[in-house]
Amino acid sequence: MLHLPKKVDTYTDWDNATPITYTRTITLDGYADVRITSSTSNHVWFPSDKCSDLIISNIPAGGYTNLKLSFDIAPYKLTDACVDRLKIFCNNTPLVLPATTLTSQKFISVTDIPLVTSNSLTLKFEYTAENNTSSYRLDNFTITGE
Repeated sequence: MLHLPKKVDTYTDWDNATPITYTRTITLDGYADVRITSSTSNHVWFPSDKCSDLIISNIPAGGYTNLKLSFDIAPYKLTDACVDRLKIFCNNTPLVLPATTLTSQKFISVTDIPLVTSNSLTLKFEYTAENNTSSYRLDNFTITGE
């Protein structure tokens, strides 16, 4: 069966839906899309040498503290592949990612990235053409809190 990619804002089979929304910035010259391959499940693909983003909005977080983000990442090419090429913002606040060099095309987990405390979260995952020469896959976004 052929699985064609779908742009993140037209994909409808997210594990967490309403009130959470999934969008992208349309003014960027690239796009993030949801793909599946013969060896991976659905994941978000960020093409190399293009600006692209994924915005996850309206994440309910009221009443929780010590919020942390975890996700899986894999490069398509190993040329200059590093976790901190990805820029993540939580409610417009930049997050600090580890400078972990990726030496395999397999997914690795990035865990326990501290998030701001808020009743509602918006996460923006972003690559620019300059910081993405490898193409990346992201999957299994998880937020934990107390």
